[in-house]
Amino acid sequence: AIVSRSPWLAGLVILMFVLSMTYAVVRFITFRYRLTEDELITNEGILHRQERRIPINRVQDLGFEQSILRRVLGLVVVTVDTASGESAEAKLDSLGRPQAVTLREILLQQRARLLGEHAAAKEVPKEYVLHRASAMELLMRGLTNNRLGVILATLFGVWELLREFGLADLLIGV
Repeated sequence: AIVSRSPWLAGLVILMFVLSMTYAVVRFITFRYRLTEDELITNEGILHRQERRIPINRVQDLGFEQSILRRVLGLVVVTVDTASGESAEAKLDSLGRPQAVTLREILLQQRARLLGEHAAAKEVPKEYVLHRASAMELLMRGLTNNRLGVILATLFGVWELLREFGLADLLIGV
C-alpha cells in the first residue's frame, strides 16, 4: 500500500488489521476454561458459543507452544491432546508460563488419581540430556535449514521492486 501510494489499498490494509485485532481480543476475552475433578471444560465464542468437556483420563499430553514474542511476554499456548489423535482437543491461549506449569502438574496429578496411579504421581521421573548442541552446530543448522535462502530471496525481491519504482536510487544516495 505504501509503495503503490494507493489510499484505498492502505485503507483496506488498516481495516483488515483492525478486524483481525478485534477478533483476537474478543476471542481472548470470551475464552474460559476450568478444571474439575473429572473434566477440563472450555467455553468460547460470542455468536457461536462452543463448550468442550474433555475427560481428564483421556488426556494424553499437554504441549506448550511459544513464539518469540510470546516468550518475551512470558505467555504460553497450551495444547491438550487426547487419544483421538486427530488434532489438539483444546487450545488454551496466552496463559502465563507459571500458570501453564501449574495446570500441567494439577492435571497430571488428577489423571493419575483417576487411573489409580498414586505411586506414579508422587515419583518425579528422571530427566536425561539426550544431546547438547554446541554453538557451531546451531550455526550450521541455521545456515542449512534454508531460512537464510528465503530471507535473501525476499531481500532481493524487495530490492528489485524498489528499483522498478525508482526508489533504489534514493536509498543508494542515503
